[in-house]
Amino acid sequence: MELIKFCFWITSISHLGNCLTPTENKLLVVSFDGFRNDYFNRSLTPNLGKLIETSVYTSRLLNVFPTKTFPNHFSIATGLYVEDHGAIGTEVMDVETGSILNYGYELFHYDENVTPIWTLNEMSNESRHSGCMMWPGCSMDYRGTKNTYDVKYNESMTWNQRVNTSISWFKQPLNPANLVMLYFESPDLEEHIYGPNSAQTNAQIKHVDDTVAAILEALEANNLTDVNVVFLSDHGMEAVTLPRIINLTAIIDGLGLAVGTSPILQIYPKKGKLEELYSKLHQYSKKNGNFDVYKKQDIPERYHYKKCKRAPPILAVAKPKYGFHDLYAWIEDVKAKYNVTVTNDSEFGVHGYDPDFTSMQPFFIARGPKFHRNFTAPNRTVDLFGVFADILGLPLMTNVVNSPHKMAAFQDRNDDSGLTVRLVLFSLASSIGLATLFFVFILFQRLLSVPNGMACALLWKWERNSLKKHS
Repeated sequence: MELIKFCFWITSISHLGNCLTPTENKLLVVSFDGFRNDYFNRSLTPNLGKLIETSVYTSRLLNVFPTKTFPNHFSIATGLYVEDHGAIGTEVMDVETGSILNYGYELFHYDENVTPIWTLNEMSNESRHSGCMMWPGCSMDYRGTKNTYDVKYNESMTWNQRVNTSISWFKQPLNPANLVMLYFESPDLEEHIYGPNSAQTNAQIKHVDDTVAAILEALEANNLTDVNVVFLSDHGMEAVTLPRIINLTAIIDGLGLAVGTSPILQIYPKKGKLEELYSKLHQYSKKNGNFDVYKKQDIPERYHYKKCKRAPPILAVAKPKYGFHDLYAWIEDVKAKYNVTVTNDSEFGVHGYDPDFTSMQPFFIARGPKFHRNFTAPNRTVDLFGVFADILGLPLMTNVVNSPHKMAAFQDRNDDSGLTVRLVLFSLASSIGLATLFFVFILFQRLLSVPNGMACALLWKWERNSLKKHS
């Protein structure tokens, strides 16, 4: 009987070893577009407040210039500044063709070697699968590879539907996702229309807070507490009123073309008009005092912008709380579409300013098995690529030569005593398993003709008969 107990004990230990076999690390990245880092101070986010107390958190995450949606989401996904990944705005001129690029394949494929985190995950091996729920730049292939799961932007899809679909990708029986990127377009949408200080924006801040709680509840309900979760935003927001709109049409018209949206204008002079146009813009910037203008070579290095081939010959950058004349047409569209009454006091949300301004900066909250107490939160969005790669166990690759990302996310992993214990138990179980195989081979060599799976069953039958004889 003792031999039987030993057999069952050894079997249990062997199964423990199997249970301890490392699995793919899981990561869920959730972005709330335009959620400014100080919105936590409005007493509208009790769920986020509780989460901050028990998670890795930073309210000062330095994003990239321009602080726009497409450039920043792509920098988060690639670890690159815009001068390397090429998505320098929501509207960009292709200098080779002269065409205007909006959201689409060409905008995000300035350099075919640039590899977003979701593609790197898919390419690493066949057991890894990525899912993208409306993440900017994600619904297209990179390096000939597409995501296993993908939903393109569709504002009619409710937030609950997005959450449930994204969570379900982790639970797929055949090809479960180990990386999911989830995007929500608010509060950015309401901020643009009604301003960052509006009741509509506050309602969306509360909606974000409720959605965070729903995501965490869904993960727990689906036994996905092993998923590492990152909540973040891409940029902040400033309020602009009609009197603070700077009209440059009288200067630019006849001398060049302005591309892009406030507070950044990419200006392309007509042939032979560069110096004349720049001189007039420069003089007016000094007189007005609320915007800066640069020739391409003079754009500040800290913007990491001017080395891109798509960077314009002249760049105009409004100062916070100011915008350019492109806002006039946009405001007319808002009035017609949303039946908004506009006065000189009406506020409209604008972002894209210098990332050094606090009002432009996003937030970062993370929780999960990888985010232990010794984790130091990143302070730049371009560092997130390295964090994500490390969580997923992916090789840290360099998209291009000047990639700025660093592998500094989990320097203290050796202090994880739980991991050490698991490794010791796994090694012990493996050693005992090998010893058991040798023992069984010697003990039951007369039963070699019997399938291995029946050996313990025959031994049990023999023991039972022996007991009956002695009863």
